[in-house]
Amino acid sequence: MTEPEVLFQDLDDNLGALLEEGPYAFYGHSLGALVAHGYTEHRLAAGGRPPRALLLGACAPPHLPNGLTDDGDLTDDGNLTDDRLLAALRAAGGVPADLEARPALLRSTLATTRDDLRLCRALRARSHRPVPGPLWAFAGRRDRVAAPAAVAGWQRWTTGAFRMHVLPGDHFFVREPALPRLVGQLLEPLAAAATAVPAGR
Repeated sequence: MTEPEVLFQDLDDNLGALLEEGPYAFYGHSLGALVAHGYTEHRLAAGGRPPRALLLGACAPPHLPNGLTDDGDLTDDGNLTDDRLLAALRAAGGVPADLEARPALLRSTLATTRDDLRLCRALRARSHRPVPGPLWAFAGRRDRVAAPAAVAGWQRWTTGAFRMHVLPGDHFFVREPALPRLVGQLLEPLAAAATAVPAGR
């Protein structure tokens, strides 16, 4: 899936009714951060219920350069061999060690990676506007794909409160226990407020 509007329609079909039933939050990591922000914009434009919080990790905002998607050759099957794509991903620090240890599996992921890069480029190229907050950004201290200073640029894309969190690890800090613990701590007050029963009821 490489076109944002096709993706958003699929999300509407599968999640739209559920998201109207009660409060929710989005966490998007890497490409998922652009999807989460873009889908929030899409829902707001359609009059849908916004998320109570938008949590975006390991991704620079769309107004900042992105070495992988700004190079058109990296999204063009005609110009890009598997070896060249793999070299670009390695240079960006975007290949986890456990995947490197399984060459056959690594090769099989490259077609999907090309589609992800196309989707990423299309999401970044869309018109964007700030969304209601809170917006919380997360970065890995050693992330070479999306450095903390770049991730902090998401502050531009919310009209509400912004918080920046830097965690140990690289681009894949999402796999470590510190992130889910922190996300749980941040969302707990919002969940409690959403389920509180008004006095007198």
